[in-house]
Amino acid sequence: MTAEPIKVECIFCRKGYDSKGIARHFLSCREKKLRDEAEAKAAKPARGDQRVFLIKISDGPQYWLIIEANAGTTLIDLDKFLRKIWLECCGHLSMFKINGIDYEPTLDKEADYWGEPPESANIALGKVLGKGLSFDYEYDFGSTTYLKLKVIDERVGQLPKNSVRLLARNPEPDDRCAGCNQKATLICRYCGETACDTCASDHDCEEGGEGDEAFSDLVNSPRMGVCGYNGPAEWKND
Repeated sequence: MTAEPIKVECIFCRKGYDSKGIARHFLSCREKKLRDEAEAKAAKPARGDQRVFLIKISDGPQYWLIIEANAGTTLIDLDKFLRKIWLECCGHLSMFKINGIDYEPTLDKEADYWGEPPESANIALGKVLGKGLSFDYEYDFGSTTYLKLKVIDERVGQLPKNSVRLLARNPEPDDRCAGCNQKATLICRYCGETACDTCASDHDCEEGGEGDEAFSDLVNSPRMGVCGYNGPAEWKND
C-alpha cells in the first residue's frame, strides 16, 4: 500500500497540500490575497520598485523552498538567505546564472576568468528577474550544491520587514537507519549511509570513515552530509 504524501500546511489558511499543490495554492489562496492587498495599500511609492516575486527553489523533488522577495532585494540578499537556511558550512563561493550571465556575490577583480567575467550580485532582483523566468544557483565550486529557481508569479506590494519571506518548505525527510530501519538521525559524510545513534558506532565505511566520527547530523537540507555542513540556522519571517 502506497503511503499518503505528507501535507504541507499553508501559513495563511492552515489547509494542507502536497508538495506539487502548495505552490499553485499560493496563487489562489483567499487569505493570502487579503494579506497581499493590505501590504500593497501600505506600500509607499517612494520606496521604489513595488513588486514582490513568488519563487520556488529546489534541489530535485525532495528538497524545496517557496519564498517571496521584494523586487528591490539584491542577489546578494538572496544568496545570504540560501546560505542561512540551507547551505553555509565553510564560507564557500557561490554564483547565480541568469539568462546566460553569471553573478557572483564576491568578485575577485584580479582573478583570471575563463571567458566572460561574472557580474556583481549586488543587483536588484527586479532588474534581472520576471514572471516565468528559471535560473540557477551554485554553492561551493568543489563539492557543489546546485539549485534550480523559478519565478512562479509577481504581484504589486512590498514585504514590510524582511526582504525575503519563507512561505513553505519540504517536509522533514523520513530517512531510515541502514542497520536497523529505525528513524535515522545521522548521515556518513563519506558514503552517504544513514544511521541511528546506536548503529553509528558500528559503521565501517570503505570510503575512509569509521564509527561516530564519520557522521554528521541528519538535517532538512540538500547540503546534508557534504563538506563541513552541520545544519541550517533558523530563519525568522516578519
